[in-house]
Amino acid sequence: MASTARPTKTGSSATQRGFTYLGLMLIVACIGAALAATVQVWSTVVQRERERELLFIGEEFRKALKGFAAGARNSNERAPRTLNELVKDPRHPDTRRYLRKLYIDPMTGKREWGLQKDAKGGIVGVFSLSEAKPWKVAGFTGQDRDFEGKTKYSEWIFLPKADGGSSFRDAVGGGQAGSGDVPDSETRRAIDADILNQFLRGGSSTQGPGSPK
Repeated sequence: MASTARPTKTGSSATQRGFTYLGLMLIVACIGAALAATVQVWSTVVQRERERELLFIGEEFRKALKGFAAGARNSNERAPRTLNELVKDPRHPDTRRYLRKLYIDPMTGKREWGLQKDAKGGIVGVFSLSEAKPWKVAGFTGQDRDFEGKTKYSEWIFLPKADGGSSFRDAVGGGQAGSGDVPDSETRRAIDADILNQFLRGGSSTQGPGSPK
């Protein structure tokens, strides 16, 4: 009796498995792209929230430095030597606090801050030690307008405000030394610190470096 040959399905099954594999790879690629986009969006949200926190903390430092200067008994006590002196003022027997606590830098996660000091070693400004690039580079208000276009968080230097609500930079004549820019170098920071120290001692609010005293 003659046997009847049955058609093989090996070829069609292999083709089907190939399409299934390609489909799975496409799904995995789409999921990966979606996850990457989600991570990027979440990272941006977190960074912007940390920036808002940094601006808030910086304003707290401004107020604290201003309060410390106001509590001075003489012109040599207007700037603290350490940030801890803002939490508990060692100049007075009673407890005086200008900060509730020593804040953690939201950009680095550490309590260590960059300190801008005057010629006598007193702290007159505070800034983050982060060298990361800010997300926010425009749209600042008030004294934070000095941060426009800065490329690193360490260039966001928080300086106290003058009496009457004007900024330190306004008080010293709109930035006579450096065309109004926030200092971008150690030299510039030293110049601004010296001017600020003169201001905190009650000197003329329109003096610049080299101006007659």
